[in-house]
Amino acid sequence: MLRVAIRFLAGRFHATPWDHHVNEGVPEWPPSPWRLQRALISVLRQRGAEIDVAQAERAILALSQPPSFHLPPASAAHTRHYLSLNQLERTKTTLTLDTFVTVDRSAPVIVSWDLELEPGSLEVLSLLLSRVTYLGRAESWCEACVLPGHEETPEPNCVPSDGTAAVGVETVRTLCAASPAGIEDLERTTTELQDEGWSEPPGSRWVFYRRKAGLLGSGFRNAVPRLSRPPVSVAEFTVAGLLQSEDEGTGRQEVSPVCPRVTKAILLTSRLRDAALSRHEVPSSVLSGRGADGTPLTSQHRHAHYLFDSRADGDSRRQGKVTHLYVWVPDSGLGEKEQEALERIRRLIYFDGAERHQLRVVPSGFGDVEDFRAVSRIFGESRVWESVSPVVLPRHPKRNGRDRAEDQVRRELAFRGFPKPVRVDVLDDRKVACEGLEIPCAEFETRRKGTRPQTGKVGFRIEFAEPARGPISLGLGGHFGLGLFGAVS
Repeated sequence: MLRVAIRFLAGRFHATPWDHHVNEGVPEWPPSPWRLQRALISVLRQRGAEIDVAQAERAILALSQPPSFHLPPASAAHTRHYLSLNQLERTKTTLTLDTFVTVDRSAPVIVSWDLELEPGSLEVLSLLLSRVTYLGRAESWCEACVLPGHEETPEPNCVPSDGTAAVGVETVRTLCAASPAGIEDLERTTTELQDEGWSEPPGSRWVFYRRKAGLLGSGFRNAVPRLSRPPVSVAEFTVAGLLQSEDEGTGRQEVSPVCPRVTKAILLTSRLRDAALSRHEVPSSVLSGRGADGTPLTSQHRHAHYLFDSRADGDSRRQGKVTHLYVWVPDSGLGEKEQEALERIRRLIYFDGAERHQLRVVPSGFGDVEDFRAVSRIFGESRVWESVSPVVLPRHPKRNGRDRAEDQVRRELAFRGFPKPVRVDVLDDRKVACEGLEIPCAEFETRRKGTRPQTGKVGFRIEFAEPARGPISLGLGGHFGLGLFGAVS
């Protein structure tokens, strides 16, 4: 008895059966013996210069008889890809399905042939199998080996049959080599087969198999072991643009690259919070800032901040626009459940006056503040910080000099644990600088949940004795991107 074990290292087997189109969404399971023999021939030709060719070919052709399989539990799943048609209009795409089988990456597929190979052929076959790096499409990473004769293995649960129905099994067709089949049959490329007009590869035959019912489930069952996620402090979203239209049949979306202005940032950050709470499904004090009884937390602003950044990266159309959104929780407060909830956010629906907009966003990274220092100034480290959005003062400045704007900023910094600043200056003309643009503070929207503070909107420049680390977000609406500062290099 010859037995071969195949493990799929990524927990996925990507392959389409010979008689199906890729967009039919039909996965191949079990892996066809024809596919395995062709993989061995490919290894022999490309990576077997030192191997005895005649002996290797005999070993490969000996595998032409239909084997039995032991298949681990698996699920069929797919992803959808909208591939460019390489036309002038970038929105012209075609839908392609990538259907695959998910399996436990530690559970092997065991293929058994009722034959014995001579020692030399067995060694050659073992060497060829060790050099097979994928089976099916190139992303189906695998490792294969010949099992020792004394090793115990489970009984086959997928065996050749005459094609008749039976209770408790499913009948599937699998492509095998005909007997006799020649090496030249296994070496033909798909292009050659199509050019010659073959509907089926010469030298092959269809074999019916009885596969135990339930071995291949439908839907993604998380057959691949989930990796635990360590807590992080930052989740980043890239703003793709405003959603113009969506085809309900295909799911294809038309997205305008135009992003909202930074003056509307609080409308987006508020909706980002709502979306996060909706996806989390159960109450989260980290994301909401409220306890189980609905009362606000008194934890010195240690819960989630919903922030924004504007990074044009040389694109004038994105200058002064919201290009990225962030959820920041000090002390790595975003646990696994919070990360999973945020990862499911794909769009934000917000209202600007009476106008309803849909914003397409893409989760683009999780990490700690240090991971984002080099790419975003709001996570920077500097002695000097300037307003990216105006600070909405917590109190009205008094005519007698109490509660001056600068003093309120100093108190806010101390309250949030920052060192005492050397200087706090009000920016001239009540404007803030954003990507080279000077934007009047008065243009920034401060309304949230129907309330609009009337205490004043002011831009500041803060200087510390030693470099301070961001984010710095002060004043009313500081958890939603108001009072946000950027590091000045």
